[in-house]
Amino acid sequence: MPKLRHYDHLNTARFVTFSCYRRLPLLTSDLVIQTVVDELAAVRTRHLFRLLGYVIMPEHVHLVIHPRPESKLGLVIAEFKSRSAARIIAAVKTHLKGGAPSPHGPRPRCLVCENSLTARAGGSIFQLTRYVMRP
Repeated sequence: MPKLRHYDHLNTARFVTFSCYRRLPLLTSDLVIQTVVDELAAVRTRHLFRLLGYVIMPEHVHLVIHPRPESKLGLVIAEFKSRSAARIIAAVKTHLKGGAPSPHGPRPRCLVCENSLTARAGGSIFQLTRYVMRP
């Protein structure tokens, strides 16, 4: 398998997508989703990147972030995924025995922040929103 290339120090907004293990719909309960959101906030505070928007789908996550020039994006994402996974596994063991699905069914969770930056992002947030909301 070829090595994944990372392009750091570009000083641009980045669109990042990652999936759950085997694309399983693990991100459906409110507890799991809140855990992902909490860890995203913690990593954002620790690494001081700008979060332009995110979407949490049942089996994958989209982020639009603007990392600091000295940041290594791969390490930031790896930390976020690792910490989220550890907390989700702990939550499943203690609170979700049997993996109870969300009573509302799977649906995307979406947030667009820092609206003043939307115009400078070249419309990418609007494209992302259209992708998520399309019928």
